[in-house]
Amino acid sequence: MDGNSSRGDNTIVDFSSPSAVFLSLISPTSVEEFFKDYWEKKPLVVRKGEHAAEYFKGLFSMSSLRDLLCDERQNICYGKDLNVCRYIDGQRENLNNDGPAAWKLLWKDFTKKKTTIQFHQPQRFVDELWKLQESLECFFGNLVGSNVYITAADSQGLAPHYDDVEVFILQCEGSKHWKLYSPPILLPTDYSKDLTQAEIGQPILDLTLNPGDIMYFPRGTVHQAMATSGDHSTHITLSTYQQHTWGQYLLSLFPQLLMQAMQKNVQLREGLPWQLQSLHTLPSEKEGEHIASTLQSMLSLVQVTPALIQSDIITEDFLANRLPPFHQQQTVDTDTIPAQLLSAAKLSATRVRLRFPGHMAIIKKESQRRLGHETKDGNTNDELDAENDEAMVCVYHSLNNSRIHHMMSPHSEENMEDDEDEEDMEEENGDDVEEEDMGEEDEEENDMDKTDEEEDEKEVRHSRRDTGETQVRHSRSLQFPVRFSSALSRLKAADHTFIPVVSLLEGEHEQRTLLCSLWQEHLIDIC
Repeated sequence: MDGNSSRGDNTIVDFSSPSAVFLSLISPTSVEEFFKDYWEKKPLVVRKGEHAAEYFKGLFSMSSLRDLLCDERQNICYGKDLNVCRYIDGQRENLNNDGPAAWKLLWKDFTKKKTTIQFHQPQRFVDELWKLQESLECFFGNLVGSNVYITAADSQGLAPHYDDVEVFILQCEGSKHWKLYSPPILLPTDYSKDLTQAEIGQPILDLTLNPGDIMYFPRGTVHQAMATSGDHSTHITLSTYQQHTWGQYLLSLFPQLLMQAMQKNVQLREGLPWQLQSLHTLPSEKEGEHIASTLQSMLSLVQVTPALIQSDIITEDFLANRLPPFHQQQTVDTDTIPAQLLSAAKLSATRVRLRFPGHMAIIKKESQRRLGHETKDGNTNDELDAENDEAMVCVYHSLNNSRIHHMMSPHSEENMEDDEDEEDMEEENGDDVEEEDMGEEDEEENDMDKTDEEEDEKEVRHSRRDTGETQVRHSRSLQFPVRFSSALSRLKAADHTFIPVVSLLEGEHEQRTLLCSLWQEHLIDIC
């Protein structure tokens, strides 16, 4: 189905830009109205109609699941790729089998036991979801995951609960009766346990979603849903903004900010008081007040400057784990430098643009020596020979990311069949972890009974990666002298527009250095 149709009340998605994609989902509500009145505040329901219903069904359906399971090449497994569960008489029951999932057995359980099938991250297999979620990741600047829930008629799969993500529901097949309840905690940073009916109170919203309908609700909103009578229900849950808060931002920035403050303020480098007992025992009330007051005054020495507001941790995590560009096509050999970049005359006439500006980030890495130390006279010694300037500008990108790993935890990826290149990359970054896991295999088996129930609950609730686990993937990056930062920023700001090379940098050598480096990473087009 063509995903580039014009936008209207009963629209398919407009892929002309990331903003247009998001507007397609929430219209007739505007983007400005959505973020002012609904985002992180209250639910929104949009009835998109028959055209959207047809499009949503094309994203995923029961037949989509059947086709995947009947294709042995996909190796769809319980736990890693899907979970089976049901909620009866106030209790959730996990009904996963072991190993690869067989369609006939899954269908038998679905019809006889009235189960819910949760399929993890279908964008790994469905091109149109890859296209949709990649655009939404560009729009939000944050990872966007998805789960599919296929629920037998007149049944419920999950207990009432709340999540730690912003949720968009796309109803694909059948109908589902939803009940939403007030959040016990506003904008939580973790998901809840299964809640009882007695704990959740009265619903604030009680409605039925039909094919083509979309519903948004903020993280923390308690919810439960039951498929209506007649046919099964299929819906897709799009989720974003997990651990993407001001608090997480400050956590990522604070070590760098504190290090800068330590280098500039001798008070922060002074030793702790001799035999400071509060570090080892509970302090007295007087001592506690004194230490708290001292720490508060020390915090006032930590200053935020524009040069230090970029979070390397958040940027690299996003670019390392997000989807690659949708069906990026490389029509030329980038291992060979084009002749026009090697000829001075042709180079000066060359124009350049970024192929995927939304998949690239530029971060300045300040030299530690630049920060300097405070001297006895109160001045800062930050004289630095220009030739030894270590400040660099780094270009991160996600063009080489693996679609099949998107939003999957490292634990799940151990069971995936990788191609040779991806497997080698994983081994280089994670050999020590894997060897340790193998050495502890017998011990882990002894603890299986204790942890199975906890893991089942976690897998049924979430299929996005566990942010508490160590991530083995790293984004690809290039490093340039800091004097290249203006040229890189202009390239990114130009979006998909070709601009003359001579307007970016002066000097043939620097122009060639920049373009050849970007070319070999598949980041630019030239003409």
